[in-house]
Amino acid sequence: NGVYLPADSVKFGVGIQIFLFDTPTNGSIIAFDIGAEITVLDGGFIFEMYGNAAIGNGNVVVAGIDFGKKSLIFATGYLGYNSIEKHFCATLSITFNTAPILCAGGEMGVDVKPGHWEIYVGKRATPIFVDMFCTKKPQFKGWFDINNDGLDAGLLIYINIDRKSTRLNSS
Repeated sequence: NGVYLPADSVKFGVGIQIFLFDTPTNGSIIAFDIGAEITVLDGGFIFEMYGNAAIGNGNVVVAGIDFGKKSLIFATGYLGYNSIEKHFCATLSITFNTAPILCAGGEMGVDVKPGHWEIYVGKRATPIFVDMFCTKKPQFKGWFDINNDGLDAGLLIYINIDRKSTRLNSS
C-alpha cells in the first residue's frame, strides 16, 4: 500500500518506480512501468526488480490506468535475489492479443535456492497456450518444467471434427 514502517533488521533501503514510453506517440507504441528496490539487512541484502511492458497500446498515456489491458503484447516480469537465503527467482509472463488472428500467452521462470532449482516454460496447472483466431478455446497448450526432482512436460492439442460436413474445425 506504499506505507513503509521501520524495522530493526533493516539497515538501509531504497526503491525507484519509473514509467517510460515512446514520446512521439504518448506510449501508443510501447510503454514500460518498472520498479526496483534494494534492502540492506543484518547479514545480507534483498534486491527486487519488477515491471510491466506493453506494446501496441492504442491510446495508453498514463501509467496505472488500464495499463496493458488493450495492448497487442503485454508482459509482466519479476527478478529477485535474497543473499541471506541465497535465493534467486525470475518470472516472465507474456500475453499476445492480436485478435482476431492469434491470442497466446504463458509464463516462464527460474527459481534457485539451496536444495532446490527449477526452470520452466509453462506448468501443468498453468500451461502456455495458443488460440488461433481467438476463439477462447486454445488449440494448443503445453509445458516444460524441469527441477532437481525431475522433468514434467506435456503438449495438448485440441481438434474437433464435424461429422456433418467435410470441414475440420478446431475448438
